[in-house]
Formats: sequence, structure tokens, C-alpha cells
Amino acid sequence: MTTNFARHEQFLRIWKLLEHLEASRRPVADSELVDHLKESLGLTSLSPRTLGRDCEFLASCGYPVERQTLPESRKNGWHMKRQAGDGKRWMPREPLTLLEVTAFLLSREHMRFAEGTVLWTGVESLWAKILDTLPEPLAEQVAVMAAAWHVDEQPKPAYADRPRLLSLLCAAVTGYSEVDISLTGTKEKFLSASGSTSPAEEPLTADAEECRRIQFLPHGLAVCGSSIGLVGFPADATDGRPLLIDLAEIVDAVPADRRFEPCSETVRELVNRAVRTDGTLVQGQQTDG
Repeated sequence: MTTNFARHEQFLRIWKLLEHLEASRRPVADSELVDHLKESLGLTSLSPRTLGRDCEFLASCGYPVERQTLPESRKNGWHMKRQAGDGKRWMPREPLTLLEVTAFLLSREHMRFAEGTVLWTGVESLWAKILDTLPEPLAEQVAVMAAAWHVDEQPKPAYADRPRLLSLLCAAVTGYSEVDISLTGTKEKFLSASGSTSPAEEPLTADAEECRRIQFLPHGLAVCGSSIGLVGFPADATDGRPLLIDLAEIVDAVPADRRFEPCSETVRELVNRAVRTDGTLVQGQQTDG
């Protein structure tokens, strides 16, 4: 059994290279192949010399990969020759590797903060499919790797008992639909954080934790640490600052039959300048006032 992940990375790199050459009907430049492999596999570096060794390895395995002159250029690139006849070549189905399954195993453990939501349903369904397709030798190696890693357990989220909440909010985000939300926390604190123009209400006692119902324009969902947040704007906000609401603060959410225009900013950009319901910026700085 090998646990050398570098060998697995090499395998993935060569397989992606083979796929790209298979799909191309012309010689492909070294730079194009390097860029494709770096982008598809998330590699930080890959030298043309390594690429050349990979192509030579494919040729040594019997694949008709050879060096050819690029169209309208004196430079050379790599090309997989078409077979006679219909020009089709046989390609085996790509198998799962120990590196891929172990990476997903760890990602699955990191996603436990989403237990009780539709996200966790999807994670568990995909994990079951992966396990069902593993040959016995690889399954044994995965079991060994699972025992070699530890991921700290995440506390059960407050929204775990409301599995439809995340689904409802996701539909509101993608459908640009306004949603009415009930939040925990004091009204005064929320009004300060959201920039709401609603009139001030009677002061709450120090220990009051009443719900504040707001009309909200949801623009995205964000995983922040071990929690999921909803980012957008209160319908009556005036300062233009996004609000990030932890799903654990949401007592209830009801979709409204009102639409809004999509925001030009990405979810990341919104989160980076958002304020939480306690009045602090996501970066941890205090808001003015």
C-alpha cells in the first residue's frame, strides 16, 4: 500500500493531460497544457520539463502521443494521433484515487457544521456513492487513512432541527426573492448594526432577547469558520452596508412575494465589507458609532 500523495498527484496530472490531448484535434503548445493542468488541478507550479516527462511517460504506456510542429508556428507541441477509420480512440474510465477519497473524507468532516441541512444530505449521499464504487483494496486503504487523520468535532448548529431553512434561503438568494426573517437579539443592537430607518421602539430590559422581524434582501450565503451566514440588505436600510446574519440567529424565515434586483458585487465582496448583527465588521473591527 502506498500513502505517497505525491504519486497520486502525479497520476491525476497525467490523467488530466491525457484527457486534454484526447479532446484536442491539433497539436497543443506546452504553455497551453501547463496552464490547463495548473488551473484544473490547482497546481501552483509546473515546469515544461515535467510536462515533457509526463507526455513521454504516456507514450511509453502505449498512447500515440508525439511531438509535432504547431500550426502556423515553428514551435513544437504535443499531439495524440487519431486512429485510422472514424478517428475515435478508446479511453478508460477515470478511477478514484486514495488522494481524492481522503481529501473528500476530510472535507466531509469539516462540513459537519452543516448537519441537519440539505448540504449535509448532499454530502452524505455523495459519500455513500463513493464508498459503493470503491474496489476492496482501495476501500481498505481509505479505512487506514481515515484512522490516520483527526478533525475536531463541530458543535451541533442551532438550525440543525430546521432542515428546510437553508433550502428556503438558498432559493430566495438564487430567485432574488425578498424574505421576512425573525431574528434573536435585542432590537436596539440590531437597529444599530443594520442601519434601519424603522422608528425607535420602547427600550428593552437588560435581559430581554425578543425577536426582531425584518424584511431582508438576501444576496448570498457564506461559510464563515464553522457557521453559515446569510448576507444581504435589510429592505429599509439606508447606509448601503451589507448585513451578515448567522443562521443560528434566525428564528423563522418566510419567503415573500417580492423580487429585487441582483447586486453587482460578488458574495465575497459583500461579506468582506459586511457588518454582523452585533455591530462588528466581519473583519473584527468595530463599526463607527
